[in-house]
Amino acid sequence: MRMFRFILICSLFSFVSFSYANSLSPYAYKKLQAVQKLIEEDAWIEAKAQLLIMEEELRSDFAKAIVRQTLGQVAVHEDDYPTALAYLTKAYEAKVLDDNSQQSLLHGIAQLHCGIEEWRACQTKLQSWIASNTQKARATDYVMLAQAFMATEDWAAMVPPLQTALSKRERAPIDWYRMLVAAQVYQEHWKEAVKAQRRLVNHYGDKAEEWRRLASFYMQLGDHKGALDSTRLPHQHGLEQHEKDYKRLAQLMNQDGMPYKAAVAIQEARNKKILDSSVTNLQLEGALFSEAKEYEQAALVFEELLKRAPKVKYVNKLVQIYFESQEWAAVEVLLKPWLKKHSDNYLQYMLAISYVNRHEFDKAKQAFAEMPSDHAQVKSVESWLKYIAKVQAAS
Repeated sequence: MRMFRFILICSLFSFVSFSYANSLSPYAYKKLQAVQKLIEEDAWIEAKAQLLIMEEELRSDFAKAIVRQTLGQVAVHEDDYPTALAYLTKAYEAKVLDDNSQQSLLHGIAQLHCGIEEWRACQTKLQSWIASNTQKARATDYVMLAQAFMATEDWAAMVPPLQTALSKRERAPIDWYRMLVAAQVYQEHWKEAVKAQRRLVNHYGDKAEEWRRLASFYMQLGDHKGALDSTRLPHQHGLEQHEKDYKRLAQLMNQDGMPYKAAVAIQEARNKKILDSSVTNLQLEGALFSEAKEYEQAALVFEELLKRAPKVKYVNKLVQIYFESQEWAAVEVLLKPWLKKHSDNYLQYMLAISYVNRHEFDKAKQAFAEMPSDHAQVKSVESWLKYIAKVQAAS
């Protein structure tokens, strides 16, 4: 609010400081000069008192307009924007000042309407002023107009003034870019939101949350590559990363056919203590390594899980990994102790097959024989036993 007051006072001062000697009576001119000096000396109370007397005693419409615009300046200094607006409106509606002064008054009136949140009036007045003062209009004027449209949720109308404001600055304040992004998001114009957000990160690429937002917009478009690039870049540049960042990165890498890199991202996050070594995170890491056919690393993860909780699902996963990597001895090391404590026909069957693959046929037959006669793999076991007999007969 202080900055708004400063800008407005400067604007008002610019049009009360012109020389009106030829248009004012000597008496009025002398009085106004004295008031102007008081303002320059920061003697606002005395200046206001003199101006109120002058408003009553002066008869010239021109002189009254000058007095009222100056009273408006005083009211702005006092943060009394409704009163300032009333004075400036009276001065403007008198239509006795030169065109430049009238336009400056209109500019001030528009700003005051915004300052007291009379958004529709702000829009109308500011659009009118900008249309007549394209060369004078500053980037901040366009932003103020966009803010007025934002206050009335006219998202489409926000875009043109913001585009103009941004074109006037090599690097604008971040909130200006965010306003443009918001306008596109509220309209669900995701392609335009991506463009606006990319423009933002080009200037403020050190802010991780802006990269996250860009990735989410790409996801809205179903553009997984764009989302992945937007998630990976801040990671590569060492920006602060949170748990959800690593998980999103892993998810996108996996969707893009890079399960190994996804697993490494989870592993890196655990090593940095960004992700805890919870069962959920370990399962995710192990599954990704397994999908990437990095069986040694996958096995290490599931072995850790099995140490924490002796669950058959981890045993099954390890058996699968050992079979994929043809680690037959590891199957025996895993399953023999397990099967002494837990009866499991499927795991007994897998142990027997591991013996077959090691050509330890006697152990295989013994393992098959320990399975009950009514197990689900009866026919498969018969086939394996025939195979063993055939191999042994040929040797």
